[in-house]
Amino acid sequence: MSELDSAKQTQAQIAAFQYKLELIKEQARIQAEIDEREAKRNDIVAAIEQINAGQYDSIPSIPIKRGRGRPKGSKNKPKEINQTATVGVAKARNDNNLRGVISGILEKNKPGLVLADLLRKARESGYTAKGKQDFPKLVLDTVKDLMANPENGKPVLYDKETKTYSLAA
Repeated sequence: MSELDSAKQTQAQIAAFQYKLELIKEQARIQAEIDEREAKRNDIVAAIEQINAGQYDSIPSIPIKRGRGRPKGSKNKPKEINQTATVGVAKARNDNNLRGVISGILEKNKPGLVLADLLRKARESGYTAKGKQDFPKLVLDTVKDLMANPENGKPVLYDKETKTYSLAA
C-alpha cells in the first residue's frame, strides 16, 4: 500500500508542478501584454508632446490594426487628406438668428416686401445658412414660423393681392 500511496503522492506533485508552470507562463504572457501596451502608451504620449511643442515632422508612426481591406472593384476609395488645413479655426458665426434678421428687415420696410426682396436683403445682411437646406426654403420656413409664433409680439402678415410680407402695426 505504501507504493500505491507514494505513486499517488508523486502524481499529485507532478500535477501541482504542471499547474504552477502554467500559471508562470500565463503571468509572463500577461506581463508581456502589459509591457507592450505601456510602450504604445509611451509612444502616444511622446507624439502628443511633440504635437503640442510644434514638432510635426518627427512624429513616429504608430501602426494601426485594420480589417481585411476594401474588396476589389469597390467604389469606396480613401479620401484625399488636406495637409494644409489648420486645426482649431472657428467658422464665422452669425451675430443674429434668422428670425431676428427677418424681423429687423420687415420692421425697416413698413409697406412690406415680396419674398425675393426679403431673400436678397437677408443675404445682404451677412446671414449665412449653416444647414444643407437651401437658403430660400429656410427663409420661407422662418417667415411662416414668424406668422405662427411672432417675435416681439408683432406677427408677420401676408397680403395675397400684392404678395408681400410685412409686420403687423
